[in-house]
Amino acid sequence: AFNKLSKPVELLTPTNGATPSNSITFTWRDFLATNQDASTPGSHAGVHSVEPDVEAYLYRVQVDNDPNFQSPLDEVLVDQMTYTAAGTTYPEGPLYWRVQALDGSNNSLTWSDPRMFVKRSPVVSLTAPVNNAQTTGTAPLRWNPLAYAASYDVEVYKDADTIGQAGNLVFSGNSKQVALTPTAPLAVSGQSYTWRVRPRDAAGRPGQWTDLADPTARFRVTGSAPALTAPQDETLVVGRDTLFSWTGVDGATDYRWDLRLEGGGGLTSVRTPALAWAPSIVGDGNWEWRVVSLNSAGVEIGASPWWQFRVDALRPAVALVKPAGLVKRRANFTVTFSEPVRNVKNTTFKIIPVGSRKALTAKVTPSSSRFKAVLNPSRDLRRGKSYTIKLTGGIRDDASNRLVPYSWTVTSK
Repeated sequence: AFNKLSKPVELLTPTNGATPSNSITFTWRDFLATNQDASTPGSHAGVHSVEPDVEAYLYRVQVDNDPNFQSPLDEVLVDQMTYTAAGTTYPEGPLYWRVQALDGSNNSLTWSDPRMFVKRSPVVSLTAPVNNAQTTGTAPLRWNPLAYAASYDVEVYKDADTIGQAGNLVFSGNSKQVALTPTAPLAVSGQSYTWRVRPRDAAGRPGQWTDLADPTARFRVTGSAPALTAPQDETLVVGRDTLFSWTGVDGATDYRWDLRLEGGGGLTSVRTPALAWAPSIVGDGNWEWRVVSLNSAGVEIGASPWWQFRVDALRPAVALVKPAGLVKRRANFTVTFSEPVRNVKNTTFKIIPVGSRKALTAKVTPSSSRFKAVLNPSRDLRRGKSYTIKLTGGIRDDASNRLVPYSWTVTSK
């Protein structure tokens, strides 16, 4: 009985603990040179275990993520001292490799000792949005292309998540391009979003994720608010004929018109794709309105400030008149209205002798507050004569509501 001993193949690159990336080339020493080198491991007292002229007919190369090589990821026969995988790729992380020579009779000689290396491919470089930049919820995510990447995985997290918690994941996808737009617009938020990208090679093996904790890997989603155009802030409007309008916002597919009583009560909301809304009627009172822009997912993009307006549908009325009954011949007549009015003049506020159709010449003077007006006849009234003082619907309030016509009769003494 005897043992046939052969020297193991001497591995060259990658060295033990090396960190190559992407396409990995394995090299080793020619077995003939190893076999004839008396200083190489496997020599015993200068006696070669096989004949010194024995060389390798072929080499068997194995690569695996298990140092025992139970089910190699890659196993090939080559007739040279180098090998680069052309039909497969290797996963990221620790890997092991070894080489075995086959002699001219196709006998398998001694395996080399396994050698470990770590495949660590480059990380993707994010380009936009980065460094907490402000963007819209529909802006594409972009990064630089990476060699050997066939596609890219992308993930976006809310609430400034730097560890990638599943509950904060708001979007994930894969792209063959170096850009990807979320399928649903991201919501406007006061918190930053974080995002990461990793490459996948031609075999679909994933590379390394970019770091969520990297300050560049974050952005904020903000939105433009619609600009209100009409009715203007703090104005008086007609409750039955009011058109609310605003400007459009990029990225908005709809708008929500909000109406409430001044102070926050009785909120009413209407969603519309238009840039205007005309309610059928708005009741009397002091109101506030605003418009909120919405994206295709119904998420708020931005909200305008609240604008105030007042609706007055009530007709003004006469609250008080004086004097009445028997009056002096030089009397001036004062009327008090229920609210400020306009167009009070001698054609709408006049004094007419009873039995006549022609009004007396008189001067009408409204007060600065427009709550009162005074009628001063140009001549003294005739003693014992009756007169009718009339106020017509030509008098109106600020909402163009006509005065409830009013008249009273006096007699001069």
